Amino acid sequence: MALPLLGQVDSRFCRVPGRASDEGKWIEAWAAGPFLTEQTMILKRCCSLALMLGLLAGSWSGCVVQRQVRQGYFSVKHKMQGAYYLEGERYEEGVRAFEEALAENPESAEVHYYLGRCQMETGKPAPALKHLKSAAALDPTEADYHYWLGVAFHENGEVESERACYERALARDPKHVQALTCLGHVHFEKGELDEALVSYQRVLSLQPASPLALYNRALILGRLERTPEEILAWKAYLSRYPDGPLAGSATTQLNELGDFDYRNHVIGKRTVCLPKIWFEVSSDRIWEGSMPSLDRLGEILQSRGDRDLHIVAYQKRNKTLAEARAKSIKRYLLNRFPALTPDRLLVSWFEVPERIRVGAAEFREDASVQFFTAEGGTHAKKGKDLRAAKAPLQKP
Repeated sequence: MALPLLGQVDSRFCRVPGRASDEGKWIEAWAAGPFLTEQTMILKRCCSLALMLGLLAGSWSGCVVQRQVRQGYFSVKHKMQGAYYLEGERYEEGVRAFEEALAENPESAEVHYYLGRCQMETGKPAPALKHLKSAAALDPTEADYHYWLGVAFHENGEVESERACYERALARDPKHVQALTCLGHVHFEKGELDEALVSYQRVLSLQPASPLALYNRALILGRLERTPEEILAWKAYLSRYPDGPLAGSATTQLNELGDFDYRNHVIGKRTVCLPKIWFEVSSDRIWEGSMPSLDRLGEILQSRGDRDLHIVAYQKRNKTLAEARAKSIKRYLLNRFPALTPDRLLVSWFEVPERIRVGAAEFREDASVQFFTAEGGTHAKKGKDLRAAKAPLQKP
């Protein structure tokens, strides 16, 4: 089964997190025009004072110092404006504002950069490419300029130029996670699997929770047929993102390798990925680490009052233990979720391994618990546990 790169499903390019909310007022005031708060008035006066000092310094030390102070003033202003428009998703306003700023400061790297960024967000990669090129040329030391130039090259279909930009960004900042991630995407898409794997491993050394790197690393290990590592890589992704956008696909990939530490369960109209339910040895006592999975299951079931939950336990050659474990899960859910009623939780148990079909392959799990839902009211109302004559064949 062909799966997309995670970067093709989510946004390919990570966004910088927003600033703290207490900064929003003075950023907005600076960018939008009038200064309405005491903080912004102080900031404006400080910047004006800095400019005045620069002018005085210019009279003493020459025009160089004056020009440097003036450039510093506008640099701070443009960065604050850029943050305001990008983080507030006011892209069209940003384009207009920075086009006006460009007329006044045509040699400003910041103006070209933020104008290009806003144009990218409005779906205009061609003019954005022009301005991002100018930003990188005017200030070649800034890693972000090269990174976003690479993004613009990607949007314009120029892959080799895209790769070179990420490499230049990393030459200036070896810990630039976004550039490392996108360089990994470029290698992956060109079939350069070993190089892509190196890039993603570097990302994870800096940002261990990166979903892009975790998912694509597992895909690469699978294509390289490094199965033991692939299994661990899928589990690493699922341990952090069991309800992520590609959790179902990751679980299927893991199950195809014969590992069922994570399973897909059909709960109503949803397919829910849950870690395997574990118990203490030879006991019906639920392992504490499995309780969050049952809590998630209970929350879903509680919100769907029209569905009954079937709890099916398998335990090879131990029918008594299988029964006890199925009923233990039922008791746990009833205690944790008082809104659930006993007749909505139906238990069954088998003293044989569970047979699980994944594609054309069939596997057996000696000890497992499976969950699925059925429309409410379809079960018998006599208060008896639901049991089948033989263990059914289940799909993950």
